[in-house]
Amino acid sequence: MNIKVLIRWSGWIGLGIVLSLISVLLMNWLLQIPAERLPQAYRQMSATLSVGAWIQSILALVIVIYWRTIMNYGRVKSIVRKHEHRRLIAARKKVAMILAAYLIVFPIGPVRTLNFISSLY
Repeated sequence: MNIKVLIRWSGWIGLGIVLSLISVLLMNWLLQIPAERLPQAYRQMSATLSVGAWIQSILALVIVIYWRTIMNYGRVKSIVRKHEHRRLIAARKKVAMILAAYLIVFPIGPVRTLNFISSLY
């Protein structure tokens, strides 16, 4: 294997290793919980999932706000080609709709969305 390839992919490899370690530690923690403490652990994890949904929502908002800057950076780094640049900058509304749909379906979830809508009435 070429050393330049490893250096170029080292950030992604490191991220994969860190996420794998976090997953293993979380599973280890879950397996050690006694059965009578499972409801309390479930409440703690639900609170954590809510924080994760907030973080993803803020990240999606930052992406939409700085869309032009992100595309310009992609153009400078040759990730976005010259003929794609204008179309991608114009696609900001579509990106915002896709990110909103993602947030509603996955991290927020349909149950929380329906609970929020029902609380308005």
